[in-house]
Amino acid sequence: MARTVFLGFDAMDSHLVRTWAADGKLPNLAGVIDSWGSATTLNPVGLLVGGLWPSFWSQSGPAHHGSYCWRQVVNGTYTTALVVPTDLDNKPFWLGLDQQGVRCAILDVPPFGHSTQLRVFVDPDLLQYDEVWAAAGTWNDNFGAAPADIVRVAGGVVTDLKRV
Repeated sequence: MARTVFLGFDAMDSHLVRTWAADGKLPNLAGVIDSWGSATTLNPVGLLVGGLWPSFWSQSGPAHHGSYCWRQVVNGTYTTALVVPTDLDNKPFWLGLDQQGVRCAILDVPPFGHSTQLRVFVDPDLLQYDEVWAAAGTWNDNFGAAPADIVRVAGGVVTDLKRV
């Protein structure tokens, strides 16, 4: 069976990254760029923050899964409400792959808010920090947490991901 790896970089300026890779500032990424096939992806017009990730994991567009933004107008009202993953009915593609016996890993997925418990793996290098910061769905919702607390709350397994 052929192995496929999809690397998606959220909010990355591909021109800058390719320039830095060519200049030797990102040697590991330069190796990936030079030896793997690649394509640039763009959001469809009107797909805002909060709609991209559900479109990726559900393999469907906002017209199907209903999420266009992290905060949306509630149908029939003038009020807005947060949209969270458990509001969506779609199953992530990796559950279907798993049911077919295909191993897959999704990196940098928030370990919380899913309708089913994810198997969460954390690289031990993260534990060297007293606090790490994460985005919580919007540009201004950020929080700090102790890595050990993230592992505990997410039910994570600490394992050397560089060797996997």
